[in-house]
Amino acid sequence: MTATTTTPATTTTPTAANCTVSYIAKPADSRCKWWSVRIPAGYCRGIDLDNTSSLQPLGFLAKKADLELDDGEMIIDSEANHHAKPRGYTVQLLVVAGGELWGRTPSAVTKNLIKQHATPEQWQKLRRGSGDVAACLRLAMAIELFSPEQLRGVWREIANAKYGPEAQPEAPASDDATATADAGPTAADLAGEIDHTDATTASPDTTNAAN
Repeated sequence: MTATTTTPATTTTPTAANCTVSYIAKPADSRCKWWSVRIPAGYCRGIDLDNTSSLQPLGFLAKKADLELDDGEMIIDSEANHHAKPRGYTVQLLVVAGGELWGRTPSAVTKNLIKQHATPEQWQKLRRGSGDVAACLRLAMAIELFSPEQLRGVWREIANAKYGPEAQPEAPASDDATATADAGPTAADLAGEIDHTDATTASPDTTNAAN
């Protein structure tokens, strides 16, 4: 499993009549130990990563639970890396945004990006906690707390799906370029044309002289 998924986990496109994303809760390998929880939209705004009692009981999802997820909802999915040998777990955060389900396994790089783009007040909340689950909750908090500009520095695809594509500044028209175009060929341009013409006509003349 890759550390970061930059493409959506599903391609469900919402319509006026269907604005949810279908999701079936199950492990990638049915032999592996696995658990998954569903996080309501807005849930992570007020949690304290150091105080587990502040995490309201969410309950584990049943295997093969067929869910319809609303925009803003998230899933924390944890699966053993091997069905028999103790090789740890991969814990992933899945986010519904823009009618699609996006996934990322937070890493030290993710935490660093959050730290770089958070305000001092935000970082006092986001810096707390340790471990894979806390890392997922930290990223979930950043998604809910950050402005579009802050979030683009951490997870651009989610920011664009949630808030719309980043506006591209229009390049100002260059008066100098227009004036140069209107002025006709420059001396350098003419010199290049003359050199090119001499080079092409010199060859036949040289050949005739040799004959």
